[in-house]
Amino acid sequence: MQFIVEHYWKGTLEEFWASFMRDDSRYSLYTVIAAALWAEHEAEYAATVCLTHEQYCGPVYTKYFSYTKREKTFLMEKPSAIHKCYYNLSHWPPI
Repeated sequence: MQFIVEHYWKGTLEEFWASFMRDDSRYSLYTVIAAALWAEHEAEYAATVCLTHEQYCGPVYTKYFSYTKREKTFLMEKPSAIHKCYYNLSHWPPI
């Protein structure tokens, strides 16, 4: 899982394990770490969805946060897709 690696590389090995140490001074299991980090990502995605609704209103939102499939236009619903699209918009033009 990429988000585990991203969290790992943000700091040192000691910092990573300090944030995932159990009460009995043992390391947390992979599934516990993955669930905790996934919850962080879900919260980040939810915050981005709220931000996009504030910044892009009405037809502007539809313009940037929609996609076409079989000649039909759909609004993006998945928070991860909205987050990715918002990230690409906020970092445009590419360097």
